[in-house]
Amino acid sequence: MSPFMPNYSSAGSSARSSVPIKFEKKHPFVEHPINAPVDTAYFQEYENWLKKDLLLRHDKKRDKENHYRKNKELVDPEDVDMSLKLGATLVKDKNWFYLLSMEGKLWNDEHLDVIFYYLRKKGKNEDNSTYKYTTVSCILHTIITEIYHAWKNPELSTSVTSKESDVCVYINGYRLMGNVPWHIVDNVLIPVNVKEENHWILVVISFIDRCLYVYDSYRVIGGHDAVVRREVNMLATLVPHHLQMSGFYEKKKDIDFQNHPAYKNRALNDDFDVVNVDDLPQQPPGSMDCGVYVMTFL
Repeated sequence: MSPFMPNYSSAGSSARSSVPIKFEKKHPFVEHPINAPVDTAYFQEYENWLKKDLLLRHDKKRDKENHYRKNKELVDPEDVDMSLKLGATLVKDKNWFYLLSMEGKLWNDEHLDVIFYYLRKKGKNEDNSTYKYTTVSCILHTIITEIYHAWKNPELSTSVTSKESDVCVYINGYRLMGNVPWHIVDNVLIPVNVKEENHWILVVISFIDRCLYVYDSYRVIGGHDAVVRREVNMLATLVPHHLQMSGFYEKKKDIDFQNHPAYKNRALNDDFDVVNVDDLPQQPPGSMDCGVYVMTFL
């Protein structure tokens, strides 16, 4: 008998008391939405902890690695009432929170991975949402880039078979915590680091529109846009190939690929279209807050 079923006697009365089963929250925003009112005392407590043991010249460019006094950058679990195991990573260094919290600081892969993990988990468990989506970690774009360069430079004799298999694993809903198969969603949200520009953008794969929507907080005509476009074009080229390799088109039952306007008269492995989303908030010149802007676009 299942341990979750009550044990009834022949007379219909319960032979043991019913014990409520406690399940963990599906995601952190079930009982406390991210835009709900909060106790400001929490913010003050966090700010005080963040400023504790800061170096006097903690904001100088020459001190990029550590902003705290020697041996004071390590997080002491007894010193702060917060969970440091943030789903996608285990934070052990206060500098992680410093970069996340201070204006003008460039976020790294771990910051984006944590946020996209919780967003992915939220999307997985929201049954009533009409916007069906999932997210990926930053490493997927890195893998795609390596595959693309190997394709364009066959003389390098670099085998990317295992990496192509990895991409298919992501598409089929494995490898990542909280992941779901792509064929059950309409959109995939991808954080993209444009390394040449030291800049984060958001790319959204829309299967219904058969395109990549690009959300960029620093649209500059000329060099910047050209660099971003080259980066996104790698995804536009390889995503449809890997969708085909992974069996996505056979599993995606809610799109008629033969008659849908976005797919009709096009091969399934043709490049996806790329669309720059206009009229977005833009970060000031010289600002490093592109990661914050990516979050506002989600």
